Amino acid sequence: MREISDDELRKILEEHNRWLNTDGEEGSCANLSYCNLSSTDLLHDAKLCEVDLHGADLRGTDLRGTDFFRADLQDAKLNEADLRGAKLYGADLHGTDLRGTDREGVEGLASYLQPEQLEYYRVKLPEWLDRCLFDTLGAFYWRAPEAASKSLEFSTDKLKGYLGTYFPRSYAESFSIFSNIFSKQFIKDRFIKKGEISIMDLGSGTGGNLIGLLETIDNNIDEQIDIKIVSIDGNEDALCFQEEILNTFRKRTDKKIIFKKEQRVIEKHSDIVNIANKLDEEKFDIIITFKCLSELAIYNLPEFRKIYSIFPEIASGIMSEFSFLIILDVTTLLKEIGNIKYFVPTVLNKQINSFESKNNFLKTIIPKPCFAYASKCDLTNNLCFTQQQFKVNHSRKANDISKVTYRVLVTEKVYKSLNLRVDNNVTYITKWKFDGRDKQSDYRCFYSKETDKEEDSFKL
Repeated sequence: MREISDDELRKILEEHNRWLNTDGEEGSCANLSYCNLSSTDLLHDAKLCEVDLHGADLRGTDLRGTDFFRADLQDAKLNEADLRGAKLYGADLHGTDLRGTDREGVEGLASYLQPEQLEYYRVKLPEWLDRCLFDTLGAFYWRAPEAASKSLEFSTDKLKGYLGTYFPRSYAESFSIFSNIFSKQFIKDRFIKKGEISIMDLGSGTGGNLIGLLETIDNNIDEQIDIKIVSIDGNEDALCFQEEILNTFRKRTDKKIIFKKEQRVIEKHSDIVNIANKLDEEKFDIIITFKCLSELAIYNLPEFRKIYSIFPEIASGIMSEFSFLIILDVTTLLKEIGNIKYFVPTVLNKQINSFESKNNFLKTIIPKPCFAYASKCDLTNNLCFTQQQFKVNHSRKANDISKVTYRVLVTEKVYKSLNLRVDNNVTYITKWKFDGRDKQSDYRCFYSKETDKEEDSFKL
């Protein structure tokens, strides 16, 4: 990625404007390919007609009213850019990342754009990963929801079915969530300055969520950094598959991967505590657990009945001062008492709210309303069912839908730097569903007013 100063950019834009105004007789057409333009404020209302922006980094840039007529934006990164009123007639947008952009009033948006180019919740499995899963490892699509929750017992053959079905979903969930998180420049800058990211994954399985996270880091951080991983799961064969996929990823990145796998079966509360005690000297920047804690809650042992409040408390002891805890799970029925059905999302939210009301070290930033209302919700009997839906495409299945609930908790240094605000004039949607191709709001936060302006609670 080429670095370019504002002074250099001004001169290039001046020469480009001369080139436009004289029909190419004077000046020169701007070549900004593979330039880092993510921190500039010089492109608002600019005439970037026919400019070469191939592979440029325009993430978060103010591009309101900018004219991109016939510009080359192939493979450019425009995540979170402000494109209101921009003109894109004739622009080459093949491979352009437009996820999270504000596109109100945009003109000339190409009809060939793929959904995964536009929205975080739609993901296409990368070709290298698709080949690795289905060609190299022999994965196959096998939808068996009830069996999926028993992956700890899977043989190698059944794990191949899991690899072809649930691995891509976990990849899509993780890639989407962390693409949203890493869209914030200060988060990337923090890890770049530190020179490393330390990750722990509990109940990692075959590694879908881990690879989704690593791919996001690789896409968002160009600098060479170390990535230290501790991956914990009870199925040794699953960990072996995970390591094979990770070795393939290693060949594609300049990041140094330090990988440690641990085969551990969790059967009682002390097993989790022992993991944390063993890792006490390590402080993790990112801790993830995807679809693992519900499997413990299903045991219905007294020590696991409050697993969603127990785990954050344990995790907080091994988190660095600038770190993230992502707890993601399924949305299925957990238990039924009398006439009341307790689904995983309602139990997860109730218990994490209880944890937050007694603990100031971690706060929820996603879903966004929880940042303001988690402690307040703990005092009510509200059964808060939060749900996000993702669609993943790969060579064996198109538009495979994944329904999950999750919370992103962060340390004080993160949430204070983020300066998160909950707008009382916005309706925060906490449950989404797909209606055909379109995504529809299905439920709003209890404390969110019903207004004309809806906002996705799962988006920073």
